[in-house]
Amino acid sequence: MDQCHVFLQAFERLVQNILCGFLDNTNQVLYEKQLLNKQKELEHISQYDTLTNLRNRYSYNQFVENNKFSMKRQTGIIFDDMNGLKAANDEFGHLFGDSIIIGFADVLLKHFDRDKIFRISGDEFVVILEDINVVDFENKVREFEHEVEENSMAAVGYKWETTVVDLKQTIYQTEQLMMIQKQKYYVENSNVVSKHRPKILKGLIEELESKKFLVYLQPKAVLGSTKVIGAEALIRKIGENGQVIPPFEFVPVLEKEFLISRIDFFVLEEVCKMLQDWKRRGKQLIRISVNMSRVSIAETDFLEHIMAICNKYEIENKYLEFEITESIETKDDRKLPEIVSTLYELGFGVALDDMGSDYSSVKMLTLRGVDMVKIDRGLVVQIHDSEGAALIRYIIALCHEIGKKCIAEGVEDLEQAAILTDMGCDYYQGYLLDHPVPVSEFEKYLAPAAEHDALTL
Repeated sequence: MDQCHVFLQAFERLVQNILCGFLDNTNQVLYEKQLLNKQKELEHISQYDTLTNLRNRYSYNQFVENNKFSMKRQTGIIFDDMNGLKAANDEFGHLFGDSIIIGFADVLLKHFDRDKIFRISGDEFVVILEDINVVDFENKVREFEHEVEENSMAAVGYKWETTVVDLKQTIYQTEQLMMIQKQKYYVENSNVVSKHRPKILKGLIEELESKKFLVYLQPKAVLGSTKVIGAEALIRKIGENGQVIPPFEFVPVLEKEFLISRIDFFVLEEVCKMLQDWKRRGKQLIRISVNMSRVSIAETDFLEHIMAICNKYEIENKYLEFEITESIETKDDRKLPEIVSTLYELGFGVALDDMGSDYSSVKMLTLRGVDMVKIDRGLVVQIHDSEGAALIRYIIALCHEIGKKCIAEGVEDLEQAAILTDMGCDYYQGYLLDHPVPVSEFEKYLAPAAEHDALTL
């Protein structure tokens, strides 16, 4: 019996040891599992926004940093900034504002995968779609935009590239396209307050309404003649003391704040109003060129806006020409060819402005619809230098080879005009012909319509 008792005690100790070991192992496994779950939870919190469960700013910065110089094929980027969030927070409180953010996040999730969407600030979201062809990308954006625009939920900028070499730069350009739409929203909703609303917008609207801006005209003529056959419309501002302020003193600020389209469309409307008045008074109608920045062209309803103004004043499209300058900040090479081609089909003239300057592009010469090329005045002043003359001669020959005409701007003396004539340049404008002048003064160049058939460039 004693031996049996000893055996049972030994067996109990063995069982207890095994059980304790098992429990220890189980507890260790449970602990490690809890630790792993906690790590996953912390990792999720570090990578995802707690309100929307979308990828957060930290995750976005990681992604951009890891991919900033890695070449990406067929990539589409969408940059969204919600409309009216600050006003909603101020009026109804942050809980209501949070519900709006969640609602917008739900709209994003209807159209894009969760892991492609980043909430990079309170009201800003970026979507990065890799390995997507342009047709699929634009279809997705179109469906998303339609839902967003119905309720004016956000300003949307988007860009697709065949190859993205610098991701940061491409995202920056997409943000600039978003800002163009954002400022348009603020113009249409003048009482909205936001970090993106420029302080000068209210003043600009008031100045436009109080007629502080005027349109001047600078005549154009065929080289070798002083017969005016067209003009460029140029903006001028009237200062507090009645002095005329040139555009270089206010246009750069408006361009920086993405408000230059207000001026572009103001000039277009004033020109159409002027042409209507000339027609009513029996004056000769000539083609007037209006500058359109790439900011204006990037607006989603650019063509509709133009046609609405022309139809309002019943102006034939052939009497209008749009001068386009390439801007690096808002560059979108895919949209421009379609817009230029449509303008051409509608009967408008299209001129490539500032050829020979930092912002010109030889590639743009090939766009269907560009029928006029303006040689930049900065190049014309170099016409006596061998390098400058060679470049001007090359531009003229290239334009003629592909069926486009040239006009030199900033022509100031007869010697420049003579050299340009020998080079085969078609038209000119500049102080040699006349300064930019008020419309009333420009009318001296117009013959009565009954006596002269309208000449257009």
